[in-house]
Amino acid sequence: VLLVLLFTRPNYQLAAPSLRRLTGVTIRRRTSRPVLHQPPDDAYETARQLTTRFGRSTLDYFKLYPDKEIHLLPDSSAFVAYRLSGRNAVVLEGPVGPVDQFAQSVRAFDILCHQRGYQSLYYRVDRDDLGHFGASGKKTLKIGQEGIVHLTHFSLDGRARKSLRNALKRVESSGYSTHLHEPPLRDGLVQQLRAVSDEWLQTEKVAESGFSQGVFRADELKQQPVVTVENAEGKVVAFANVIPDYTPGEGTYDLIRKTSDAPSGVSDVLMVGLIQYGQRQGWQTLNLGLAPLSGLDDAQDVAERAIKVAYERIRAFAHLKGLRAFKEKYADEWRDKYLLYSEDLDLVQASNALQRVGRYPEPGRVTA
Repeated sequence: VLLVLLFTRPNYQLAAPSLRRLTGVTIRRRTSRPVLHQPPDDAYETARQLTTRFGRSTLDYFKLYPDKEIHLLPDSSAFVAYRLSGRNAVVLEGPVGPVDQFAQSVRAFDILCHQRGYQSLYYRVDRDDLGHFGASGKKTLKIGQEGIVHLTHFSLDGRARKSLRNALKRVESSGYSTHLHEPPLRDGLVQQLRAVSDEWLQTEKVAESGFSQGVFRADELKQQPVVTVENAEGKVVAFANVIPDYTPGEGTYDLIRKTSDAPSGVSDVLMVGLIQYGQRQGWQTLNLGLAPLSGLDDAQDVAERAIKVAYERIRAFAHLKGLRAFKEKYADEWRDKYLLYSEDLDLVQASNALQRVGRYPEPGRVTA
């Protein structure tokens, strides 16, 4: 049940699902923060090259975010991205590198954790990758599902999309329109996006959260395609930014943020804009991100059953049910995601560890 509480964090609100774009990362590392093993000076550049060559996940983009540490195999053939919290080393998903190095990377990292007195946790591991962890002896806890839109089949035509068409028409008739801005973005536009983001954070009473998602970083956002909803005077009232997705044939987005006076239905307008952009780009699928705690109809053990009950009956999780309902309007497929841990008692510490690594920025961390 303690693990469930981490998902009450507001970074999973509907309007949410310097490091430069992965084509050119410049990072100044601080030496004061705790690490399992001090990596070589070129570790991030090596990790960037490995990601470009072997990346195959939606989350690979965030593995090079400056809130992560990099652990390379001795021959630099693969790496894992992690953060330390208490006596836990939390890995974002799994290794990046050749598939045949996956199990070796997990084993090497777990050995290092054991030698340093840490417990390793692997967060948001895909069901298809669980077999690579077989030799590690890790236990699994299903923590939600990612929604996937099949873009080759998506259309606004037909009876099933009538309510969506009506919602889009209402926004359009109110004087709002959708725009795609290709990088590099104008400074004036970036300033508008920052104003929208700041207002959304203040209205929702939340702080930026990282680890498995991005934060508003002007230098980074300037180099990314952005879909906006604007009024007749050109004021931006909502936006979504497109980020690199290393899953073949797939695209995804990061931030979805809006002003307090944005029209009802603006999130649908942004989503349709993202889908249509992906169709023009030739994507086969669009990843909608995680719907936490959902999709546990087949709960396998006491912990998963506890999460299922909490999700269905506790009012504090109502916003998560709303997020799932929004994504269900578009998703054609759902992918199971897991937390991997060693012992049941680790879940008590895991809840706190996952909350801490999600905080961004953290004083004293690396800057770009």
